Amino acid sequence: MPLENAVHLCVDMQRIFAKGGVWETPWMERILPTIVDIVARHPEGTVFTRFITPASPDEAPGQWRPYFERWRVATRNAPGGAQLDLVPELARFAPPAAIVDKPAYSAFFRSRLGGLLLDRGIRTVIVSGAETDVCVLSTVLDAVNIGFRVVIVEDALCSSSDQGHDALMTMYRLRFSEQIDLVTAEGLKDMWRPERESLGTTSAIPCCSATYLKKIPRERTMAEKDLNELFLDTLKDIYYAEKHILKALPKMAKAANSDQLRAAFEKHFDETEGQVERLEQIFEMLGKAARGKKCDAIEGIIDEGKEIMDEYAETQALDAGLLAAAQAVEHYEISRYGTLKAWAAKLNMPDAVKLLDQTLAEEKKTDEALSKLAEQAVNYEAAA
Repeated sequence: MPLENAVHLCVDMQRIFAKGGVWETPWMERILPTIVDIVARHPEGTVFTRFITPASPDEAPGQWRPYFERWRVATRNAPGGAQLDLVPELARFAPPAAIVDKPAYSAFFRSRLGGLLLDRGIRTVIVSGAETDVCVLSTVLDAVNIGFRVVIVEDALCSSSDQGHDALMTMYRLRFSEQIDLVTAEGLKDMWRPERESLGTTSAIPCCSATYLKKIPRERTMAEKDLNELFLDTLKDIYYAEKHILKALPKMAKAANSDQLRAAFEKHFDETEGQVERLEQIFEMLGKAARGKKCDAIEGIIDEGKEIMDEYAETQALDAGLLAAAQAVEHYEISRYGTLKAWAAKLNMPDAVKLLDQTLAEEKKTDEALSKLAEQAVNYEAAA
C-alpha cells in the first residue's frame, strides 16, 4: 500500500552510539548506509531525534538520577557529552531535515512533535534508528498511542542486543499487526516515492515540511544571520542562568526567616522549572541541543546572595538582603526575556514569542510580589 502523508523519524543516530562512542551499538555501522539512502531520497521528509543527556546526574529526575550516576561519562559535562551530535553521514542532511532533541527514550515524551505532525496532516510515521529495544521501542509505542500508522524499516534498526532486537521484531508481528507494518528498505522505495512537480522536473516536493522547527532560510542578509546567532547565544545565556537559579532558590528559601519570603522562593522555584521547559521547547524549534553558555552576570548576582546569607545569617536584616538579591535576579531575567521576545518577533518565530511572553509575564508578576513583600513586611523587620 503506497504511503501518503508520511514522515521518516530517524531515532538517535548519534556519535555516542556509533563506533567508539560511550554507548557503542555494534550494528549501527551496518545499517547506516541503508538509513543514508532513505534520508537522501526524502531529506525534507525526515526528522532526526537526538537523546540529550543531562549536564550532570544531579539534574536528572527520579530514577534517571541513579542511571546517570552509573553513566556519568555520558552526561553533557563529561567526555561523552561531546558525542551527542548526529553521525556526520546524516548531519549533512540537516537542514532541510529537522532535528528534535529529547530528554528520555521516546521522541514524543515532553515534546510537541506528535501534535505538530498531526496539525500538518501527517498520519504515518516511518521509523529507523537505534536502539530497537530502547528508544525505538518507546517511540514506536507512543506513536501507536497517538494514533499514527507506524512503518518500521526492519533492516534500518540496530541494537546492542541481538536477542532484544529479535524479540521486538516478533512482538511487533504478533501483537501489533493492525497498527505496525514491518518493511525492508527496498520495499519502502516502492511504498514511499518522492512526489514530482507537475512540470516533470526531478526535484522532490517536501513530504513533511520541517518549518515547525526553526528552519533557516536559504538566503538571509548578514544582519539576519547575526541576529539568529545572537538569539541563540542569548538563549544559551538565560538557560544557563535559569539552571543556576534553580540551584540557588532552595538555599535561599531555607535561609529565609520570613514564612512569606520562603513561600515566595518556593513558588518561584516551581515557576522556574516551567520556564526551563519552555526554553527547551525553543531550543527544539531551532533544532539545537538545549545547552547553556556561562553567564558571568547571573553568577555574580547569585554570589552576592551567598555573601548575604553568610554575613547576615541569624539577623533581622537577612531577609531584606535576600529579597534584594532575588529582585536583582528578576530584573536580569526580565531584561533577557524582553530582549529575546523582541528578537523572536523580528525573526518571525511566533511560537517562541508566545513562550517567551508567558515567562516574561511570570517574571514581572514575581518582581511585583517581591516588591510588595518588601514594602509590607521584610524591610520593615530589618529596620526594627
